[in-house]
Amino acid sequence: MRYVGKIDREVYSCVARDIVTDEVIITDERVQHIIERRGKAFYDAYSPAFADILADPDYIFGDSRPNTALAAAAGAAQGRGLVCDDRLRTSLPDVYAAGDVVQVTDVLDGSERPLALWPNAMRQGRIAGRQMAGAPDAEPF
Repeated sequence: MRYVGKIDREVYSCVARDIVTDEVIITDERVQHIIERRGKAFYDAYSPAFADILADPDYIFGDSRPNTALAAAAGAAQGRGLVCDDRLRTSLPDVYAAGDVVQVTDVLDGSERPLALWPNAMRQGRIAGRQMAGAPDAEPF
């Protein structure tokens, strides 16, 4: 385990309301997860700054990198996110996606990219669920 430091529980209540301590300890399992998710170079570069990162919550919200590893390993087509049709079907049979991992068309500039916004994720989740259930009135995204 690695002791990282203390956080301001009031500031971090926007992330989790059930924080019971201000001490932050990172377990070896969490370190391994960070390395698997981001790579050893990322961990080596940022682990010395963990205490500073915790002191400034803006770091926590600065990354909107979707985790598409499982779908990519299974062979799903990717661009800047998982490529889906307007029914939120991926290129894999019977696999749908919703939320931050989905590459969509930005209506403002026509670019194809993830639009990591809460309302989009909520709507996509409802649409993908109805599509998977075969609802006859399921709308496209």
